Amino acid sequence: MIISVHVPKTAGISLIRGWESVHPGRVLRDYGNEFGSPEHLYANAEEVAAHEALLRDRYDVIHGHFGADKYLAFTDATWVIFLREPVDRIVSLHEQWRRRLERGRAMSSPDLEAMVRSVERDPSRVVEFASMVSGSKGAYPRFVGRDGLGRFQVVGLTERYDESLELLRDATGVSLPTHRANRSEPTRV
Repeated sequence: MIISVHVPKTAGISLIRGWESVHPGRVLRDYGNEFGSPEHLYANAEEVAAHEALLRDRYDVIHGHFGADKYLAFTDATWVIFLREPVDRIVSLHEQWRRRLERGRAMSSPDLEAMVRSVERDPSRVVEFASMVSGSKGAYPRFVGRDGLGRFQVVGLTERYDESLELLRDATGVSLPTHRANRSEPTRV
């Protein structure tokens, strides 16, 4: 079993395309939004633990936007996470949400929508945007969970995607094809 935590804007779509090409029909997309798997997704660690055998039977990979603590029951899994330079990640997230608004799709809250539009008008407000979407402790602690990065056998870097896929291959024996979905250029500061 591979547990692949997708921090938003860190090559997660490229990874899921790779996982699905290598493990067709055996990848659970745990996103809890429009990208998620159609069947019921378990909401928390207790529900996951109660259905661990079923999940192991159906899937080889669980990938999505979830905190690692949700899958604590999978103590023998290979854990994977990709990280990205934080400024690039926030700028990319803002651009994704700005394009979403341009296409007429609503945000999850009016405050968030107002902030996205505000940053578009005044880029100096990006720090406020980052605080709003990441919280006071930042996004990474929420995704890596209480055990920190020590639980992960593979910590990839979006900026070093090809090298990170080699680390993944060494840890899992799985060679993912190189997909480059939603690719953006690094921020120039």
